[in-house]
Amino acid sequence: MSARGGRGSWGGWAPWVALGAAAIAAWLLVRHYRVEDRTELCRRFIGAVESWAKQQGMRPNEEGSRRGVRTEGRVRWMSFDLGYWHPPSRQTAALAGDLVRLAGSAGMRARATTGEAGARVVEFVFGDGRPAGRVWMRRECLVAIVIDDMGFNVAAAKRVIALPCAVTCAIIPFTAHGRAVAGLARAAGKEVYIHMPMESPFRAPDVPEYRCILRPGMSRAQVEEKVKLALSEVPRAAGMNNHEGSLATESPELMADLMAVLKPRRLVFMDSGTTEKTVAWKAAREAGVRWERRTVFLDAELVRVRGAANGAQSAGLVEAEFARLVSLARRRGHAIAIGHARFAATLGVLERRIPEARAQGVEFVPASWLAHPGKP
Repeated sequence: MSARGGRGSWGGWAPWVALGAAAIAAWLLVRHYRVEDRTELCRRFIGAVESWAKQQGMRPNEEGSRRGVRTEGRVRWMSFDLGYWHPPSRQTAALAGDLVRLAGSAGMRARATTGEAGARVVEFVFGDGRPAGRVWMRRECLVAIVIDDMGFNVAAAKRVIALPCAVTCAIIPFTAHGRAVAGLARAAGKEVYIHMPMESPFRAPDVPEYRCILRPGMSRAQVEEKVKLALSEVPRAAGMNNHEGSLATESPELMADLMAVLKPRRLVFMDSGTTEKTVAWKAAREAGVRWERRTVFLDAELVRVRGAANGAQSAGLVEAEFARLVSLARRRGHAIAIGHARFAATLGVLERRIPEARAQGVEFVPASWLAHPGKP
């Protein structure tokens, strides 16, 4: 009886012993094949990098930036490439050093190298040698291209709009094709400015596009009337720059009245710089209007000789100014160029040189992006 009882007792425990053995085997199997998940560690590190970059005044560069989950063996993590533009005032080597120290605090190793187009690249590696991701930085080099005198020629306008970058189309109101060109530009995602006729030392011709010309001696009500007229022809403009206007932009009274009209409409004012005595940008700053100043005239010499230079000479003149534009942008961090739609040489140089400049780290932006805030 006792033997049978013993066998009965063991028979009762057998299923539980088998179940326990199976559980242990399953646990060992799971432990052997378990994936180590490091994605949360990576997310926290990416957040720390983003916070640090913001404190340094850096801007994200979305081109080439990516994130994705990667699995290798029994390890899963978030791989990342993060691109940034940094202000000219910050040294790239010092920023790279900050990132190396930041990696150490997260239990990673890092090394800084030089990448394409002079970018500084910091590569991050986990303790087991697996590559976590990288951050690449370039000195900020922003260029805005403003093309003046648009609205006369649709074919030229289409070439401007087709340029492979951001471009600001400055349209003279009441030109034959101004409304159509403004519509084409907006449909293509290009920024539109009013290229506002203003008085120069030369007599303005009696043509439709001078219906809204601004002259010294006008009252504020007259200035407002002209601006409203211009906006009716070029609606939804982001800003305004002066067409000619070397007398008008020297007038403190006229410019003060103009800025008082532009401010409630939230229009940027760009001083084309047609005279060294201009007070336009100062008036905008004092009035609290966002403002900017032209840095380079791409085809000033062609304007001076009225396009009399031959094709090769014209292209050479524009090429030299484009090179100067990029050089200034690299030194200062940003620069604004004005060119004219009527010069085939200008458009040809831009079509050739813009892709090259972009490959070398130049970022082309709408002119309004480079506007300074006026005084509060």
